[in-house]
Parts: sequence; structure tokens; C-alpha cells
Amino acid sequence: MPKYFHAISFAGVAGWGTGVLVFDTDSNLVVGADSGGVIYDGQFTVEHGRLTARVLATVPAGTALVTGVPPSNQPSTFTVNISIPMDDMLNVVSVDTPVGPVRIQLRQIRAAA
Repeated sequence: MPKYFHAISFAGVAGWGTGVLVFDTDSNLVVGADSGGVIYDGQFTVEHGRLTARVLATVPAGTALVTGVPPSNQPSTFTVNISIPMDDMLNVVSVDTPVGPVRIQLRQIRAAA
């Protein structure tokens, strides 16, 4: 039951943030949260040296996003699709999201059995 814990750092035109993601290789689920209170829940695969994930981001009411989207009175969600070469994990990569571009970096904290 390996699980991989990753720190995520991200930046957009309006700021930056950090968070933690857990990748569960038994279920191919990825879950996490960030410093702005956004919750992440999705699925991932690793094939041909690439990490590919489809993640639903749930944004609490009153949260401004690093992409410049201002706070809303209502919670919102959006889906992020990510594809990163495994040998490029420590490098900053650009991700286009429905709410604007974000630069991200994943760093493995540890693997747990």
C-alpha cells in the first residue's frame, strides 16, 4: 500500500502558495490541501515515465486564487489536468487551468508503505 507524500509549491500572476498532496498507488487516488484552504481530490496514472492526473479543486468561499480570480461568496470547483515527466518532477512546470496559468513544483517528502 505505498503512498507518496509530496509538497507542492505554486505561483500565479497574483501570488503563490504551498500545500501537500498524497498519491496512493493502490487506488491511484491523489488528495491534498493547500495554504489557501483549497481541497484537491482526483486520480492519477504513471505511464511511460509521465505522471498524469485529473484533479478536482474545491475552493472555499472567500478564497482568492493565485491566478488573480477574486474571492467569491460561494464555494466553487474546477478541474485541473496535469501531465509531468517523472524525471522533471523537481523542475517548475507550467499548468494551464480553467482559472488561469499556474507554475508548480512537486517535491517528494517521503514514501510510506
